[in-house]
Amino acid sequence: LDRGEQRLDLEGELLAAEGIQLEQHDRRTVAVEGVEDRRDPALLGGVDIDVGVVADEDEGGVAFGGDGEHQVGDLAGLDIGYATRQRKAATRDPRERVPVFADRLVEAGHLGRKSGRGYYLYDEQSPKGRPDPEVEPLVAQVRGDLGLTPRGFDDEEIRDRYMAAMVNEAAKILDEGIAAKPSDIDAVLLHGYGFPRYKGGPMHWADAAGLAHIVANIRRYAADDPYFWELSPLLDRLANEGRSFSDLNVDGK
Repeated sequence: LDRGEQRLDLEGELLAAEGIQLEQHDRRTVAVEGVEDRRDPALLGGVDIDVGVVADEDEGGVAFGGDGEHQVGDLAGLDIGYATRQRKAATRDPRERVPVFADRLVEAGHLGRKSGRGYYLYDEQSPKGRPDPEVEPLVAQVRGDLGLTPRGFDDEEIRDRYMAAMVNEAAKILDEGIAAKPSDIDAVLLHGYGFPRYKGGPMHWADAAGLAHIVANIRRYAADDPYFWELSPLLDRLANEGRSFSDLNVDGK
């Protein structure tokens, strides 16, 4: 997609997919290339599947009030994120950690619900998915290839990492002018990606959680991966000034 050319109508029929497409209406719209291209790496980097466990990570998402990230990925189609990564491979920063496991799944024919298997298996008996016995051995193989040591994540850490990654990347999208207002990002995630509606969207959630707290978490995570956890200047500035994302809905930056 070319920036600014693919527009998301907030009142249209939204699909839970990286390549959201909408019916055209005469309501306000917001560009989604940044959300589309950067949601997948942001969340996969927050709690890396190569280190964590699929079911544990998704249980953290369910405990938060929504679907697990891998459940959403299966619904969207894993080949969409794969195609984006392939498109960007030639210009990828060497410091960027690629979700190798997700790519291996696609290469093995696991495209998500549409193919009957992705991170989970889907059939008439389990239309919402059940664990795939082939997945964990593949995870173990990828870990071995990359020399990774697995560790578990509790629900609280999964939530904190996912949300820190999401909010940090969303703040960068705002700073770059890809999205006009925090409320636009909230609308995209609420209607297009299954973010729990009673939490108001990631930017609304961040205001309630406290931006200073989120910044502190990001600085702590950056000790292990400073490239991925590079702090958004906008997020840092708002936290230092004691302001919130909701302020930007009213008076901009």
